[in-house]
Amino acid sequence: MLYRLTIHNIALIENLEVPFGPGLNILSGETGAGKSIIIDAVNLALGERADRGLIRYGTQRAQVEAAFALPKGHAAIRHLQEQGYDDPDDPENVILSRDITLAGKNICRINGHLVSVSQLKQLSALLVDIHGQHEHQSLLRAARHRAFLDRVAGDDFLQELSEYRRIFSNWREVRKALDSSRLSEQEKARRIEMLRFQLDDIHSAQLTAGEEEQLADRRSYLQNREQIVQTLAFARQALFEGGEDAQSALDILGEVQSTIGGMTRIHQPFEALHAKLSEVYYALEDIDGDLHALDSGWEDAGESLDSVEERLNQIYKLKRKYGSSIEEILAYAESIEQEYAELQDSEAHIEQLVNEESALFQAVKEKALALHEKRMHAAQSFEAALKGHLQDLGMQKLEIKTVFAPLPQDNETFRDRLQSSGIDQVEFLISPNPGQPLMPLAKIASGGELSRIMLAIKNISATADDIPCMIFDEIDTGISGRIAQAVGEKMCRLASDRQVISVTHLSQIAALGDEHLLVRKTENGEDTTVELTPLDDEARISEIARMIAGAQITKIDLEHARAILHQAQTIRKKLRQRV
Repeated sequence: MLYRLTIHNIALIENLEVPFGPGLNILSGETGAGKSIIIDAVNLALGERADRGLIRYGTQRAQVEAAFALPKGHAAIRHLQEQGYDDPDDPENVILSRDITLAGKNICRINGHLVSVSQLKQLSALLVDIHGQHEHQSLLRAARHRAFLDRVAGDDFLQELSEYRRIFSNWREVRKALDSSRLSEQEKARRIEMLRFQLDDIHSAQLTAGEEEQLADRRSYLQNREQIVQTLAFARQALFEGGEDAQSALDILGEVQSTIGGMTRIHQPFEALHAKLSEVYYALEDIDGDLHALDSGWEDAGESLDSVEERLNQIYKLKRKYGSSIEEILAYAESIEQEYAELQDSEAHIEQLVNEESALFQAVKEKALALHEKRMHAAQSFEAALKGHLQDLGMQKLEIKTVFAPLPQDNETFRDRLQSSGIDQVEFLISPNPGQPLMPLAKIASGGELSRIMLAIKNISATADDIPCMIFDEIDTGISGRIAQAVGEKMCRLASDRQVISVTHLSQIAALGDEHLLVRKTENGEDTTVELTPLDDEARISEIARMIAGAQITKIDLEHARAILHQAQTIRKKLRQRV
C-alpha cells in the first residue's frame, strides 16, 4: 500500500506530507481545494508525463516521494530484486521519488537508485492502478475494449500473448523485407543504377582508413615547409655542425665530458657528474637522428601542396554524400554492396523471403487463433463477473455482451488484420433495460453508467492483477443517492484486501472510509497553499455535514451526518465479513 506521499513545490503545495492507511482512504474538500494536485503528484511519482507547469510559481524544482509497503511475495518485490533496486534490509518497502526542474531536468529514483522514466513506470504498474476523472470515457472507444478483456484473462494468457508478440515481430520484419524486395522492375533498375554509381564513386577514390589525418599532416608540412627547413638547419648547425668560428654543442659537450672524466681520477664526486654528461651526450646524438627523420620523412612522397589539397577535397565531397568519416564511407559502401548483390540476385532472395514469411505466418496465425480461443473463454467469465458487480451497483437489468469481429476466411485478409495484439477486434455491447437491443456503449450509456461499468471492470482487473493500491479520482461523477451508496459499498468491499484511495464529493462514499483526509486551500497574505488534515470522529461529522448541506451547516445536518457515519460503520463491518 501507499503509506506516505511527500510533496514539495507542486502547484499550490509548498510542503505537504500525506499519510495513507490500509483500507478505504477518503480525500474530500471543496471544489478547487487541491485534491487533484495530490493525484497529480501521485501520477508524477509513478512516472506519468512531467509537466513543468506543475512546478510551484517562483520556485525552480518540484519533488515528490511515494513510499509503499508491499505484501509478502508480491510481484513488485520480485521485480525489484531482478532489477537490483531492492533494499535487502527492508525488501517489502519501496520508495519512488522524482524531481523535475524548470530547466527540463527529470530525475527518477527507486530506493535511491537513478532510473529512467520507463523503468519507473514499469514498476509502478505493479503498485498502483489509477482511475482518473475522465478514464471512464475510454469505454466509449471500442478499440480499448480488447485491452480491458486481456487484463482479466489470466497469467497464462499474458504469457502466450508475449510469445505471440515475439513471433509477430519477426514475421512483420520479414514481411517488410519481402515488400521492399518486391520492387517493380523499373524501380529495381533505378535502384541498381544508383547503387552502382555510388559504389563506383567510392571505390574509385581508393580510400584507406586514417588517410585523411595523414593528408592533413602532409598539408600542414607543405604549407610550412620553408620554416620547417630553416628550423631544422639551424638546429643541426647549432647542435652538430658548428660554424666557421664556433664549435657545435655536441663538440663542446664532448670536450666538457672528457675534461670532467679526467677529473674523476682526482676527485670521486666528479663521477656522478660525468655519468650525467654522458647521458646528455648520447641523448643529443639521438636528436640528430630525429632531426634527420623530420627532414627526410616526406622527401620520397613527391607530392605538391595542390595534389594534397585536391585529394582532401575529394574526401570532403565523399563525406558530404556518404558519411562523416572515411570509416563511415567504407561501412556504407559495404552495406550497399550487399543490397546491390541482393538486387542483382533478387529472385533467389525473394524466394527465400517468401518461404520464410510463409513459415512465420503459419506460426503467428496459429498463435493468434489460440489467443482468440482464450479470449472467447475469458469473455464468458468476464461477462459473468461484470454482471455480478453491476447488479451490486444498481444495474440489475443490464445485459452486456462481448462481441468479436468475424475471423478472416482467407490468408491475405488474415495477414492484413494481424496486429501486435492478435487478430481480434472486440467490443462491449450493452442493453440497459429488458426489450432493448444490445448496442455500443457510446450510443446509450450515460456518464453515471459508464462510471459504474468502469468501477466493475476495475474490481475484476484488480483481482487479476494483484494491484495493492487503487486510486479513484471522482469516480462518483454523474451519480447520487442509492447508486452513490452502492458505489461506496463496492469500493469498501474492494478495500477489504487492498488499499483504495478515493477522491469524492459524495457523503455516502466518504462515510464508508477507514481514513478520512480533508484538503483545504489557505491564503496567507499574497500566498496560497494547500493543507491536509486527518479527521478524527468529530471533525469527520462536520465534513460529512458540509458534503451534505454545503457551507451553511445546521444541527440537523450534523445529526444527519452522525447517523450516516454510524450506519456506514455497520455496513462496513458487514461488507468486510462477507469477503
